[in-house]
Amino acid sequence: MLETGDTENNMIKWSWYHSVVVLAVLGLVFTHIQDNNVSYVKDFSCVVYNWENVICKWNITESIEIKTVKVYWQPIVPFSKWYYCPKLTNSTSCEWSINDHNIDIERKHNISVSINNNLHNFFLVRWNESVYPDPVNDLFALAKNMSCVLLEWQHSDNAHNKTFKVMYKPERALKTKILTLCSEKGVVRREICHLKPYTRYEIQVTCKPDRKGIWSNKVRTTIRTNKTVPECPPSTDIGGYSWIQPSKNSSADVTIFWKQIEKSKWNGDKIQYGVYLISTKGITLLQSSGKFYSTFNIDTSVQYQAFLYSYNEIGNSTLESVQIPSYKDIEFVEEVVAVKDIESQTKLYWTSTVTKDTSSYNLFWCEQAFWDICKDTPHTIEISSADGHSYSTLPGPFTNASTYLFGVSYTSMNNMTSGFKWSDCYIDVNKEFHLKLQVTLYPKENGVLVKWRLPKCNFEKVKQLISYYNIHFCERKECEDYTVLKVAGTTDYTFIETTEDNVCVRVFPNWKDTDSRSSAEECVQISSNKRVLVSALLSVGAVFCFLAIFGCCMIVRKVRRTIKTIKRPFIIETPHIYNNSNQNTDSLTQRYRNLPSSNGDFFLLLNRDSSLQSPAGDSSSYARGNSGVASSRGNSNLLPNVDSALPLLNT
Repeated sequence: MLETGDTENNMIKWSWYHSVVVLAVLGLVFTHIQDNNVSYVKDFSCVVYNWENVICKWNITESIEIKTVKVYWQPIVPFSKWYYCPKLTNSTSCEWSINDHNIDIERKHNISVSINNNLHNFFLVRWNESVYPDPVNDLFALAKNMSCVLLEWQHSDNAHNKTFKVMYKPERALKTKILTLCSEKGVVRREICHLKPYTRYEIQVTCKPDRKGIWSNKVRTTIRTNKTVPECPPSTDIGGYSWIQPSKNSSADVTIFWKQIEKSKWNGDKIQYGVYLISTKGITLLQSSGKFYSTFNIDTSVQYQAFLYSYNEIGNSTLESVQIPSYKDIEFVEEVVAVKDIESQTKLYWTSTVTKDTSSYNLFWCEQAFWDICKDTPHTIEISSADGHSYSTLPGPFTNASTYLFGVSYTSMNNMTSGFKWSDCYIDVNKEFHLKLQVTLYPKENGVLVKWRLPKCNFEKVKQLISYYNIHFCERKECEDYTVLKVAGTTDYTFIETTEDNVCVRVFPNWKDTDSRSSAEECVQISSNKRVLVSALLSVGAVFCFLAIFGCCMIVRKVRRTIKTIKRPFIIETPHIYNNSNQNTDSLTQRYRNLPSSNGDFFLLLNRDSSLQSPAGDSSSYARGNSGVASSRGNSNLLPNVDSALPLLNT
């Protein structure tokens, strides 16, 4: 029994001993769990740099007074031991070498941070997920042709497989293309194709471990692809050519407009545009231009095919074709008017064609340039003609400080385009619109005739937009009180009866759909002096016309008489002529005719049977009675009395 009782007491003592041990172990475990659950260390992280060094960093809670900090690490393997941190910096980082400590980065590791020997935090680290490789070395790019680039680089680590990522895009572009290369070692060479010709590309290369890890810093380089011919020709709009009314019936000026290609499509350092026209008669016209248009003088009776292309220092692009019909076969859209209404919307009005069946209209407008036609390629919109409208709202914007040109081209049912003629008729009903006045004085009718016109816009379409005109006039010099007349908007003149000396006339158009008066005042004063002057001018003009007519009649009469006199021979009555022998001779009435000779000699023709004796000793004169011829040469004294008869020749 005793033995039995002793045994029971021993068992009880053993039980109490084990109970104490268990409680102590549980206390230690509880303390360990409590310490690990409380975060004394925050922002803990570890990075393996290029498979060589490990750096772990952390921060300690500010509420803890730091006395000592110890860091231990241990690989998760059976029977492993703890190692101290070889290089502890500022109690917030630890660094050690992988090669020196034979760390297997493929295994997990425990890291313990102990503060003041009683506060512990444990961290589980996966080294292979935190490898941060160095950037690539010796990145090189070479342009092989107009669309391909060869890249080459290498990495300082050749023992581990890595994934490389190549990012490339044109400079200043937003979208980046990515090329990913896996499981590469050593020197890497790759070719990138399908690039734009003669374009500078920005290329970046980065890498990371083959499976998991952190991408390295990017290495950047730039390369430009090679030059080639332009990517495309200049584009044209349907009916995008304008006409200028020919001064002659056989030729006209046509201007072809196009859209310049983007600089990214030049594929070279410079760009030019060429146009050549081929007519149905085989005539070829060629022009080159650096602008957005080209003008040709062509035959109005011939159709042309225009070919447009762009070219650079390498060569020509493909061709863009434009069909230009004969000028004489076109029925143009007339009376093109742009109106800016009170809601600041700009509407374009035009008169539709009558004989042509149209399928669509193309509306063109541009800001007018000082030297050129337009500052830039004309804007255009296409509308269908199925609705029958002859107006459309333009998208704009239209600034008040600029002037604009407008045109309308149509496409017929057989796909023929007409082109257009520019119109500078632009009306802003919210602004002053100056009219041109012509005031004519009619003194006899005791009134003035007032005519006006819309500058650049004297079209029926515009007149239909005017409700009426207010005509203001006054008959006093100060022009304070006006008499108001209202005439229809389609009228462009009126007669004002007045007998006063001073008349001032003002015309205001009132546009439809607005109450604002959009015209500036135009005033013309006519004084009584002007009335007298006009009457005097009319009288003087009548007298001048009468005198001019009378003078013309007298001149004509004188000229006719002179012509008749020149055609009739001169008849000269000569006096008696005596010879040198002082013999009496019968007085004869001699009839002479003045006949000019070719050498300037003077001849007298005498009647037959008359006698004439030359002076003695003058061998240069002779006379022949029977033939009735007498001649005088040089300083002959023949017929001394003829000199007295010479004045008769003038009569």
